[in-house]
Amino acid sequence: MDESHLTCPSCGSACNPVHKFCPGCGFPMELLQEETNDPLIGVTLPGGHTVMELIDVGGMGRVYRAEQSLLGRTVAVKMIHTHLLGDETVEARFITEARASSQLNHPNSVGVIDFGKFEGRLYMVMEHLRGRDLATVAHEEGPLEVDRIVDVLCQTLAALEEAHHIGIIHRDLKPENIVLAPLRSGGDFVKVLDFGLAKVLQAATSARITDPGMVCGTPEYMAPEQARGDDIDYRADLYACGVLLYELLAGQLPFDGESPREVVLMHLSQRPPDLQTVAPDRRLSDALVDVVNKAMAKDPRDRYQTALQFADALRHVTRQIELPDVTLASCGGCGAMVPHDQKFCGECGTRMAPAADAEGSGPPSGEKYVTALDEFLGRQEELRSLLDYRDRAASSFVSVSIGGRVGSGKTRLTHEFLEHAARWGDMVVRTGPDPWWARKGYYAVRETIAALANLPPDGGGPPQWPGASPETRAGLNAIFERHKKKPPRGARRRWAATPPLGATENSRRMLVAEALRWALGRAQERTQGSCVILAIDDLDAVDGASRNAFADVVNDPPLTPVLILSAHRSSYDPTWEEAHIIRLKGLPTEMARTLAGSDDNNDYSAGMIAAARREVPLRDTDAPPSTPRIQRVSPMYLVQIARFISEGGSDPPAKLADLIALRIERLPADARRVLQAVAIVGDRTRSAQLVALLPDVRELSRNLGELQKAAFVHVQDGVVSTSHPLIRDVTLASTPAAVKKGLHARARGDFGVDDDKLPIEADAMHACHAGDAFEALMLLERTADAARLREDFEGAINALRKALELARIEIVRGELDDPVAAVLMFSCKLGDALAAHGKQMDAEGVLTEALNLAGPSSAERSRVLASLANVAKFIGRADAAVEHLDEAVRIAEKVDHPELLEMLERTRQRWIAGI
Repeated sequence: MDESHLTCPSCGSACNPVHKFCPGCGFPMELLQEETNDPLIGVTLPGGHTVMELIDVGGMGRVYRAEQSLLGRTVAVKMIHTHLLGDETVEARFITEARASSQLNHPNSVGVIDFGKFEGRLYMVMEHLRGRDLATVAHEEGPLEVDRIVDVLCQTLAALEEAHHIGIIHRDLKPENIVLAPLRSGGDFVKVLDFGLAKVLQAATSARITDPGMVCGTPEYMAPEQARGDDIDYRADLYACGVLLYELLAGQLPFDGESPREVVLMHLSQRPPDLQTVAPDRRLSDALVDVVNKAMAKDPRDRYQTALQFADALRHVTRQIELPDVTLASCGGCGAMVPHDQKFCGECGTRMAPAADAEGSGPPSGEKYVTALDEFLGRQEELRSLLDYRDRAASSFVSVSIGGRVGSGKTRLTHEFLEHAARWGDMVVRTGPDPWWARKGYYAVRETIAALANLPPDGGGPPQWPGASPETRAGLNAIFERHKKKPPRGARRRWAATPPLGATENSRRMLVAEALRWALGRAQERTQGSCVILAIDDLDAVDGASRNAFADVVNDPPLTPVLILSAHRSSYDPTWEEAHIIRLKGLPTEMARTLAGSDDNNDYSAGMIAAARREVPLRDTDAPPSTPRIQRVSPMYLVQIARFISEGGSDPPAKLADLIALRIERLPADARRVLQAVAIVGDRTRSAQLVALLPDVRELSRNLGELQKAAFVHVQDGVVSTSHPLIRDVTLASTPAAVKKGLHARARGDFGVDDDKLPIEADAMHACHAGDAFEALMLLERTADAARLREDFEGAINALRKALELARIEIVRGELDDPVAAVLMFSCKLGDALAAHGKQMDAEGVLTEALNLAGPSSAERSRVLASLANVAKFIGRADAAVEHLDEAVRIAEKVDHPELLEMLERTRQRWIAGI
């Protein structure tokens, strides 16, 4: 074809560049011209995905490269074409693809991470694929080796086996929908994509996307029953795999005609040409030809009945093929035969046991790089600073703040320092975020006080609180919830009962800080002259009430000689006014090259050096503009590269989150599911919980062992946790949407262990992600109210923002009886909380938007006006406050709402009294 022509992505016709529409199908060809002013570039979609660039255009939509802002992880976003909006059939197909793909959770399937609507346009977020599709590989590399073809087909069938198990038929398998990523060992890692024509088996009463008898799919790979427009089942996909296998072995399609209609008729009536005659040079065995013929049988009953049967037949044939000079080993995960020197099973992702050499040597050489990088390296100067601060803390109060990007070594540095301190007899107390990562109120400060003062987990009582002042006792009672009253079952607080703005005298925040000061004093008494060190990991992820307490003590310290040390992301400001600051940067690339070694002939060393030379990593942005910027590498990035290479990976991604995501994607299916469950339940996951969450996962202990070996989890005394917060975050971000929804729903269950009872913050988090809108709104309202009572305005605002966002979504989704009323109620609550936190402009913006949504004469409008009046009064705009309140009263009188009128009158009386 003339290079000046364009190919239509919808029908494949050649089009002249001057054509605005494809002559064959009418597709708008101007969409192929990349627009420099694409309105989506730079836009951030719900979920924090920022669109970066256009990478492909298809018949249904455009595909963009995007970045998940919080993690810096690369994803792909498919956005439906604007000219297709309003076409119910197309929109239904798009939603079907999203829902089907978001259920897929196999290493060889491309799942959908998120999907929804943005400004009226449907979109879905997927893994960003690296590699070439099978059609390109076959074209560029010529005839593929038989064992490679079988390996690719077995991985494809493994993905189909999971899809078929959950009721999904692909219906459009072809080489363009199979992507191969190279492994360092020379094999391929397969990804099956594009479930755009997928059929989800459902009840007969469900709406049909296509009319009965309508033919969907690609003619060259279409099963006879699919070509006839009959109802199809999983065996249609197996027929397509048979065609793929024939094409790869023969170098040509079994049926190829002048038109799609002719090809379809061949599938219906003709037998495929004999493979051994078409490809005599292959010298194909009778057994392999029989497998192909059985897969392509005209009658579905004569084919393989499951993808697993097909794969088993192929593996059996592979074992019979003579492969000169190659020794095979059986994979312990799936039984596939893998070359003995391959470190990674191409079918299921299981790491192969290291093969001993002639002298019986141990693990592969790549492990030494992992071990070397696990050592404490490159942070001696920062460690000396911490030891110096520790010496000062022997006679005075000292606070230190360690800031750095994720993976820069903050936790490793803290751990090394605390080990030194413990060896010298110092009292070391370490705390951090709650195990659910839900910012449970008072969690970190409660754990800290119990450890410092040697209190029982419930805080004990006055007999265990010697020397505590009345303020301290009040703070301890609040922290340990000794006098907390549980609300009656089913009770709901009314909007008028919103806690008042601002803090009161003897506020809880002040009392909690007093309790922490007392605990530090008790710790100093117990140490008998040794240093007391309090270390707070991931301060930015700690609950707001605890962060307030730590900040109050640092900014108004006791006379007690103590060292308080925190580690947090560099973008977070802990507001510790007198703290010494340590900023951790990445390791210089020269040090990375040194760690990698200099033997370029060694695969692992060469891979590490290549990664270091890419200079991907952290730039020294803290240096003055006039000084040259130094390229630096995250220590965690180096460790992950070493592990990736030792597992058989090649060409590592440039971003740390992408690298971790790629390692997670290539885990065996069950091991990956266990990791996802641990990430969702939290860092105090028990085996009983995993069994309840994943009833069909076999050999839990083996899968946990696989995850431990890969350094994704820690297991101690039967409790499982992720090994690093970034591992958890990337796992959650890469879990398919429907899979995540199901796990969150099951995570709310009762697992029969008292101390596993979910705090309200974690329950609200699970309800939100599980899609239980009513429960989530109730729990978020209670979470926000509890946070305000703790004077954790940031926590209250975050909970109310989530509730408001969820209520807005329900206006479209329609699962709430009155979503508009929920939007208005949470707008009022959020406006109050924002004003109390000094964000008056934000408060006015939220309330004004709500006012536009409220009806002209409704109780909800009166309530929004009352909130606007409160905000105006709070910021000193008395005239506007009176105007809003008067209008609110008029509306309340008009709709005859006595309770609302009474509340408004109380507000007016408080203003008159100057309260």
